[in-house]
Parts: sequence; structure tokens; C-alpha cells
Amino acid sequence: MDQDTLKFVVDTTNYFTKNLPYILQQISILKPLILGLIFLLTVDFLTGIRKAKHKGDQINSKGFRKTLGKFNDYSLAIVSSQVFTWMFTLDFTLSYYVALFVCGIELKSIWENVSETTGVDIVGYFKGFIPNPKDMFKKKDKDDN
Repeated sequence: MDQDTLKFVVDTTNYFTKNLPYILQQISILKPLILGLIFLLTVDFLTGIRKAKHKGDQINSKGFRKTLGKFNDYSLAIVSSQVFTWMFTLDFTLSYYVALFVCGIELKSIWENVSETTGVDIVGYFKGFIPNPKDMFKKKDKDDN
């Protein structure tokens, strides 16, 4: 190994050793996002198995591979968005929005699985409890006072 290469390796090692606590702190920001993603992917996987059993489909490793692929893709999107936030020193943490979007996708998948298995439209069921925004902003009639 020549002198320049050795100096580069030593400088790089010193840089990472010096900045390791900061790097670990920044990576720890992503821990709850990844844990939440793992939870939703697990629930989606389990409801998918239940749906397959309900439909009489054969359960094989394709669903598991699909779940691992989704975890890989979603995690990469979250980590990449955090790196993007650091690179451009954004005033907001982009990874939270990406994680929220990804979790929304997984929640929709879970709702679809449960709805197909139970025959109950979960979103429609909860619509009765949530007020319609149009109704909230309607002007009150004079008789309603």
C-alpha cells in the first residue's frame, strides 16, 4: 500500500471515529420509523395469510418474499429521504413524511385484507363516527338557534 492510500485510510477512519456519536444520533432518529414500519408490515403479512386461507389460496413463500421486498424498499426510501434532508439541510425532516406515506399504504393494505376476510367495510364502518367536513361548515339555519 502506498503512502497516499494509507494516509487516506487513516484520515477516513479518524473522521468516522470522531463523528461516530453524531452519526449514531442521526441514525437513531429513524429507529421509531423503522419499528413502526416493521409492525405494520407484520400485521399486513398476518392479515394477508388470513385472507389467503379465507379464499382457499395456497400459502407459499411468495407472500413472505413480497413482504421482505416491501420492507427493503420502504426502509431504503426512509433512509434515503433522511440523507436527502441532511444533504440539503432542510428545515423539516423529510423521512417523517415518507414514513407517514408508506404507513398509509400499509394501513390501506391491512384494511383491504380485513375487509375481504370479514366482509365488513372497515372504512365505511368508521365513516359513521367521523363527521363530514361539509356538515361541519354548513351555515346554521335561523330556526336552529
